[in-house]
Amino acid sequence: MAVSVGMRLLCTRRAFASALASAELVNMSVYFMTCRSASNSILLYHHYTTVPSSPSSTPSQQLSNPPNPPPREHHPSQSVTSVVEQTNGRVVTVYTHFAPPCHSTFRRFMDSEESRNVLHGVLAWKEAAVSWAWIPEAAFSALLPPAPPLVGSPWWLLKDTTGNNFLYSDRYAPPAPSGHVEELLFRLLSLFHPQPFLQSRYGPRGAVAVVRAIDGPVLDVCFRVHAEYQLNTPPRRSLWFTPAAFLGCVTVSMSDGHVHSLTLHVPTAWTLNLDLEWLIGPEETRDVEVTVTHLPRMSLSTSPDTPDTPVTEHAWSQEVSVEEVYGLLEKEMYRFLQVEYHNFTTAYQLGSELGRPIHVVVAWGALGSQAC
Repeated sequence: MAVSVGMRLLCTRRAFASALASAELVNMSVYFMTCRSASNSILLYHHYTTVPSSPSSTPSQQLSNPPNPPPREHHPSQSVTSVVEQTNGRVVTVYTHFAPPCHSTFRRFMDSEESRNVLHGVLAWKEAAVSWAWIPEAAFSALLPPAPPLVGSPWWLLKDTTGNNFLYSDRYAPPAPSGHVEELLFRLLSLFHPQPFLQSRYGPRGAVAVVRAIDGPVLDVCFRVHAEYQLNTPPRRSLWFTPAAFLGCVTVSMSDGHVHSLTLHVPTAWTLNLDLEWLIGPEETRDVEVTVTHLPRMSLSTSPDTPDTPVTEHAWSQEVSVEEVYGLLEKEMYRFLQVEYHNFTTAYQLGSELGRPIHVVVAWGALGSQAC
């Protein structure tokens, strides 16, 4: 049985995925599917993952203010205004949980005076900006779906507003949020660090949501956000902190806007779930250092003891699993993942059974991760 390796893909996953998410996405996707059809080959993608332990953090408390259905535009239902009115000024208490990357990750860069100075931003970040905060319940109406709510039908909460323009790394102040979705996401992500950027430097950018479950007026909405942080301020050079993704779930009532629960977390199952890039000189294309590592924990929830992944005991009238909707969100962000991939063992077995060659795609890290 023939096994062919795609040697053209000698690049980082970020460059690979960014190219696919750009103007060349359709052509590249067609190329993959055409190869599969023309040669009757099985597309393969494989990466190694481990699940390290996640140390808990205890910061001191502070107070702070089938095939996928086509995506829908985010036009909130007419009931959103009434939902906001029904909240009557109620607030949601949100708790943060944060454990920084291991400092040994940066040991090999400490011989450089330029890197030592720039890495101050991550080495000094030991806990979330605040340990808990109150957020108006009405703010979460921004996550309500277009009417009528449909289980398993994704829509874009926040689209790419950059026009595929190149975003320079030498930036420090995040743009002011515009609109209810940006305001909510910016507020949530600012609980960890005060400089979140909702439009990341590399695509795919934005945020996607999907209704996971319905029971009358109560919805469970899952969403995925691609965002990153600038950890430094002048005169230090820029240091970018890019998690694999932020995955969230909120259970909310459309009748009165009550938020039953909320979780938002960076997935930790991947060994490499955090990218750090920093400048050590004035030339962005030349004076840049990069490392990819593991972030033990970065999450928030409506309970100080709630696990990162949502656990619900609600008796839903319609629902799909959390794993399935996270897969839908991933495929909506990375359209090339709509092609079926297999690990090596499964691909070899299928190739033997069907008498087809295997096409191997080799990449560094997980394809569905902004960190690799």
